[in-house]
Amino acid sequence: MEEKEHEAKTKEEIEKEEKEAARMRKIAVLVVAGFIVLFFTALFGVKYFYSDKIEYPTVTYNGFEFTEIADTWYTQWQNEEKLVAISARYNPYEVENVTVLGELSEGFTQSNVYVTFDPYSEQEDFKYLAIAAADLSQSITKAFSKKVIPACTQEHNETCEDIPIVTCKDADKAVIHLIAEEPTQIVLKENCIELQGKDFELIRSVDKLLYIWYKIISPD
Repeated sequence: MEEKEHEAKTKEEIEKEEKEAARMRKIAVLVVAGFIVLFFTALFGVKYFYSDKIEYPTVTYNGFEFTEIADTWYTQWQNEEKLVAISARYNPYEVENVTVLGELSEGFTQSNVYVTFDPYSEQEDFKYLAIAAADLSQSITKAFSKKVIPACTQEHNETCEDIPIVTCKDADKAVIHLIAEEPTQIVLKENCIELQGKDFELIRSVDKLLYIWYKIISPD
């Protein structure tokens, strides 16, 4: 008899503990939910009260308004089909003096564009070559719907493994050759574009070319 009472009492205790645990879980959920509500209220409240007060640098060039956010300039550009948000590290005024030489031929108007560089460039130049290649690839793909193919100007076991070897002499290809050396300039050679500049000057050449393609800057 005592065992049955003890067993019944144990069951009651278990049920009571389960109810208490359920109640605590419910309280915990409500507390977490409350914190979430407070968090998003604070977040959107700050955004509501302060977003309009943040003033970013702006410039207007040839009818395009550029806004600088985190060292990058943004504007809206209309291609034949849609409005595209474009970005650049320099605004048009900052690249106006980049020299443009030569002319392109019809050989450059292809759906694939090869962006090539010398794998034996100086080690300190690779950072700027990588930035230039990335900026070009993103813009060409996004704004002009062309396929960008990375390439090297000569063979290199480590850097250029499984990458095509392409130079300006490949007349059957559209080629952009990145050259991390002075002077800062853009040289158009029939089917090939040479973008030159030391360090961030190379990026200025990239941005000048893109602004010309966007028809924001007129060719020299």
